[in-house]
Amino acid sequence: MVVIPVLLCLGVVVVIIIKAQKGKFEVKMTQPSFTTGEDVTGTVSLKTGSEISAERAVVMLVGMYEERRRKARSTVGYDDTAEEEWDSYTDEAFRHEEDLAVELPIPKGFKGDIDFAFPAPRPEQVTVRTNVGGVLQGLDIREGELPGAGFAMLTWTLEVHLVGSDLEPVSKVVPITLA
Repeated sequence: MVVIPVLLCLGVVVVIIIKAQKGKFEVKMTQPSFTTGEDVTGTVSLKTGSEISAERAVVMLVGMYEERRRKARSTVGYDDTAEEEWDSYTDEAFRHEEDLAVELPIPKGFKGDIDFAFPAPRPEQVTVRTNVGGVLQGLDIREGELPGAGFAMLTWTLEVHLVGSDLEPVSKVVPITLA
């Protein structure tokens, strides 16, 4: 925010406030849904009135087991802020799900579109996030930690985080069909 004092001939000081437009970004999907084994493709679009200082964008595909999450919401002591913890993912957590994520470098001050593509997940690759009693957990379908959960029962969300920026993550629900 820039404040400019302007001295008028009447001796009155007028303060003009110029508000810098905060940067924003969105995710464009080139395909509304895809089949396992195909590539997930889309575009991260950076729209800003000022420079975006992010170092890179991290695009992740996340499965959420809705039924378990609904039960958690009805649990006494459920804490809405717990879900927000996922917004502050560390680099280590990104690497943990590297099979379902892609990193896109962002040149300093870049404005425009960045395309991304990575293989859609197979059931054996998937780590599911759930919220049980206000505690976020990563459950691995391969190890059978999620009773009754099937690959098709997950709600798939494409999440884009700008690392090194204060902009909120952007997410889109993405339908996936089994090959």
